[in-house]
Amino acid sequence: MSEPRPKFRPYTLNVAPDPRDEGGWLWAIHSNGKLIQKSRRKLISEAQAKRDAQGAMEMLLEDRTPD
Repeated sequence: MSEPRPKFRPYTLNVAPDPRDEGGWLWAIHSNGKLIQKSRRKLISEAQAKRDAQGAMEMLLEDRTPD
């Protein structure tokens, strides 16, 4: 028997190489396929892009938390 899947996943985080600039990395956060937020600048490594994106994701999740 498998674990039940969550019914609601508010955000999807994508980190990928910048197709226009070799060596650069970008991230984007989507909700139900709609772009919510993306990196404003090129990041120099995948790890840096993930850290930056996770910080942005945490801020979004904090805003969604009920008071």
